[in-house]
Amino acid sequence: MSGYHCEILADSVNPIGQRVTTVQIRLPLTAAWPQFLTHRRFSRNARSNRAVPSWVLISEVLRNPFVPEFWGQNKSGMQAGAELTGCRRWLAREVWLKARYPAIAAAWIMSRAGLHKQDANRVMNPWQWIDAVVTGEESAWQAFFALRCHELADPKIQKIAEMICDKIANSDPLHLKWGQWHLPYYRDQSETPMERTLWASAGACARVSYACFDGRHSDAENAALGRRLASEEPAHASPLEHVIQATEEYRRQPGPVNGMWRSLRQIEGV
Repeated sequence: MSGYHCEILADSVNPIGQRVTTVQIRLPLTAAWPQFLTHRRFSRNARSNRAVPSWVLISEVLRNPFVPEFWGQNKSGMQAGAELTGCRRWLAREVWLKARYPAIAAAWIMSRAGLHKQDANRVMNPWQWIDAVVTGEESAWQAFFALRCHELADPKIQKIAEMICDKIANSDPLHLKWGQWHLPYYRDQSETPMERTLWASAGACARVSYACFDGRHSDAENAALGRRLASEEPAHASPLEHVIQATEEYRRQPGPVNGMWRSLRQIEGV
């Protein structure tokens, strides 16, 4: 993936028509991801600067930096004016691109000096992309689209919002029976014991902290990762929120998913 990206990992409807959708997305780290985080009704896991080696991010920022597509004129208020044209637009774009070189040099020097990646990587944030797994109920997605698919939204988050909206609008959700599961990365459950599939799905979601799950890890490896994260003290249980069961019992519980659903995290109590 070289830039903005969206794909649906799981899309499910329970017997009374409540819908839950999980997407894998790529968007600009500092220009759009903080705006996404203001929408609190989602479960999220994302790539971490604390997990990715500095040399990997240096290579990515050199070869595939985030570059704004719209270069709006400065004016009062939160929205930019009409787009810059001619040499002013060219100058703004060239300065943006060249500004990453001092940041790359700083990250390399700090890394060579022995500084941990959780700090050395931060100076490159404006040019980085971030991958994330996001789960939300239909009402949460609609509230997100109302704000972010709007002409007044920042173009950098508007673009990913419109991509997600289009994907969900054209998706044919899986109709679950009571007791069946919404399983990101694991729609085909026929050949794996269900308990292991639940944990494997959670483990696959967790892998986005380093890089998006690409099928190279086995079901057993993914399941082991999911169980290990849930058993740690304190538990790293957020990936379990993407694995969700259609349940006939309604209980309002902590977390983004309510109604006639319960997540693996709620079931495990972590």
